[in-house]
Amino acid sequence: MPASSLYNALMIPARCISSLKLLHKFFFSQATFFHNGDPGCDAANWQGCDARGGCNASNPHSFAPSNLNVSNWADSMLALGVTEAVLTAKHGCGFYLWPSNVTLPSGERYPYAVNGTYNVLKEFSTTMAARGLGHGFYYSLTNNFFLNEAGFSVRPPSTLLPRQANVTQTEFEDIVVASLTELWSNFNECTELWFDGGYQATLQANVTALLAKLQPGALSFNGVGISPSPGRWSGTEGACAHLQQKVVCALPHLLFLLVLLLLLLHFFVALFFNSFFFFISATTSVQQVRPQSR
Repeated sequence: MPASSLYNALMIPARCISSLKLLHKFFFSQATFFHNGDPGCDAANWQGCDARGGCNASNPHSFAPSNLNVSNWADSMLALGVTEAVLTAKHGCGFYLWPSNVTLPSGERYPYAVNGTYNVLKEFSTTMAARGLGHGFYYSLTNNFFLNEAGFSVRPPSTLLPRQANVTQTEFEDIVVASLTELWSNFNECTELWFDGGYQATLQANVTALLAKLQPGALSFNGVGISPSPGRWSGTEGACAHLQQKVVCALPHLLFLLVLLLLLLHFFVALFFNSFFFFISATTSVQQVRPQSR
């Protein structure tokens, strides 16, 4: 689970910048993104091996990191001056990096997840908090190979492979809401949440309410329509966003801050001169009424 990119001001707010909090983050925050939470599942590697080296992705027990060291991640981030990190909690395979209590329609606990020995999200969130670093989670709504969902829609039962769960679209969306409730409830306050690829229109109302209740302060990547602090892709996978995007989006808010600073400067200058002239006037009055020495 390597850190795949370090970026500065990755989030270009989709409605430019909606708050001073976003403005600060936009220009001054650095974050790292931990990717490759699962191998990228397909029909070739689900139970066999593909040309890229992915094998038996359907077996959740194949995830058994023997040298997981989240403290080392934090050391590296602090050394780089990073202030927060985003971890892929669920990618396209549908594999969860936390032991979930969410149930399938059959009543079975969501099986395609880490066991209790490897609660990566708990260790991650606890370590980040202890080191004074913000943290967030990436949870893709676009695909879930385990639940046979692709491009926001559950595929027909005739396409199911062994070890895939047979669910309807409504059941899939119920699982999503329950999973997000766990994710946003059990791992402390998040600074960022990622909806890479967006979200289903049929989930918008539920996700909006859930986000407002459980993580109201988090920035939401691709969160337009569900979050008061949405962001979008910056247009580059490089180290920083295009400067012109920053300037164009931030200009109205920078002008507002400039006017505010000028008003404050005017207030303090006026206060200084008023105080100065009051002091001179008071001193002169005291000298005028002081009795003559004999």
